[in-house]
Amino acid sequence: IDLALLNFVKKKTKLTKEILGSYPNLSLTYKKISNFYNIDKYSLLLAHGSDGCIQNIFQALIKKNEYVLLPSPTFAMYDVYAKAFDAKISYIKYFVDKKGSISFDIQRLLKLFKKKPKLFCLPNPDSPTGSKLDNKTLNKIFSVCEKIGCYVLIDEAYHLFYKSSQIKKINSYKKLIVVKSFSKAFGLAGLRAGCIIANKSTINYLKSFKQMYEINHFCSVVLNNVFTKKGMSIIKKSVNEKKKGKSFFLSYLKKNNFSFIQSEGNFIHVNFGLHKKKIINSLRKICYFRENDVLMPLKGYSRFTITSIKNFKKITSIINKYL
Repeated sequence: IDLALLNFVKKKTKLTKEILGSYPNLSLTYKKISNFYNIDKYSLLLAHGSDGCIQNIFQALIKKNEYVLLPSPTFAMYDVYAKAFDAKISYIKYFVDKKGSISFDIQRLLKLFKKKPKLFCLPNPDSPTGSKLDNKTLNKIFSVCEKIGCYVLIDEAYHLFYKSSQIKKINSYKKLIVVKSFSKAFGLAGLRAGCIIANKSTINYLKSFKQMYEINHFCSVVLNNVFTKKGMSIIKKSVNEKKKGKSFFLSYLKKNNFSFIQSEGNFIHVNFGLHKKKIINSLRKICYFRENDVLMPLKGYSRFTITSIKNFKKITSIINKYL
């Protein structure tokens, strides 16, 4: 969490007997978040993180032996919930194309639509690949899914880091469901809060499968303070600082001829080449990162969550010792 946001939340959020002793009234939270996304409050459903959103969607939509389409690799809980609800799963794998970039197998996806699946899940951008699909491709997918009655779950966990969103299309494409997380750009992973955005009819159906209270009282109070002019200005400033840090690190990697994978998420994959073991051993002493992301189609890459220029300079100073 950003230190400025932490101090803001601590100042604004007082732990009271009402918060601990009474059930939450989420009407203000729904109003603030729907205003932020510029949607009708009846097109919004809160949940315990994007994970809770995904569980709600699977529980509501998927019956035994119904087809679900999933990218591979992707967020692990998609596979977990598909199997938990006894779905038949087909995977669309990311692959390394002739240019050496990670690509999504659109042709296989379109062929699989002929099986008339009930649900297609796609984080956009995805993780761990950092890949995204452009709006033209997504619109084609949405159109096909409307015709065959397949719901499309677009997981926008990295929103604010990635500007493009599909939420304006929820009334044009009735089968479109967008999931948002407050864990990444907001830095509020510990709150376990996220939301589903879809047309009113879909949200109304999903509500019949939700828990009695979508989020707890303390979480709602924090969100009420965060979704204010001051709270969002702190978050946007934090996101901009991290984007600048990302640009700084990418420039450094290019300058020093390190192989990296461009990501639209809040992370970068880099291959440190000849001195990989020494660099990784040294970096392990000052920061956390995924040393060898075995899920990636490309092997030998380590994953770094983006941070400020100041923090990236500490990382590059360690790497410089081995150049």
